[in-house]
Amino acid sequence: MKTRMTELLGSQYPIIRGCLAHIAIGEFAPAVSNVGAFGQITATGVPEPEDVVAEVDAVRQRTSRPFGVNVAIVRWTRFSRLLFE
Repeated sequence: MKTRMTELLGSQYPIIRGCLAHIAIGEFAPAVSNVGAFGQITATGVPEPEDVVAEVDAVRQRTSRPFGVNVAIVRWTRFSRLLFE
């Protein structure tokens, strides 16, 4: 299926699996991406920025398909400093 959204995201289907707190991790997101949707992990609940990098690496080991990292900027967190470095 080809839509503007699939072209922008590089996914097969125009489906974005939103971040669901503790299940938005490096195991679930690649499963979503591998079936053609757009998987995401969340950075909000991760204690340290280095842990987000580890989650991204975990996703990359499980899929070569596109995925995203959801960063909620509702409040200042330890991860937020990575956005401005």
